[in-house]
Amino acid sequence: MFIRNWARAILFIGIMLVISTIGSADNFQAVQNYNQAVDLAYQGNYTLALEYVDSALEENRNFTLAYVTRAGILNALGRYPEAVEATDQAIALNPEQADAWNNRAFALNQIRRYEESFAAADRATT
Repeated sequence: MFIRNWARAILFIGIMLVISTIGSADNFQAVQNYNQAVDLAYQGNYTLALEYVDSALEENRNFTLAYVTRAGILNALGRYPEAVEATDQAIALNPEQADAWNNRAFALNQIRRYEESFAAADRATT
């Protein structure tokens, strides 16, 4: 009995360490909202996907991949200037995020800022 209780205590402590490493409950909610946004975007429901990705970003403003996904959704909706803003936020958090640069290149190309688009595409591949 003692060994079983001791093993449970060690397991509980391990789980708590993992949870504290991952972050707070709001980060779990952010990931949950992000996953829902991705599912909706794959289904073609970009408007609702945007709402979920925005909710994820309300929970965690340092969620680089959510900004990248937001940019992709905005590109799909034809909201290119907003997509550029979302890529700016993603790149500010992680300048090595190639998908952010790809989304940026696409959005800039759509608003005919060709030189900037080319530079962003080049940055995505380096």
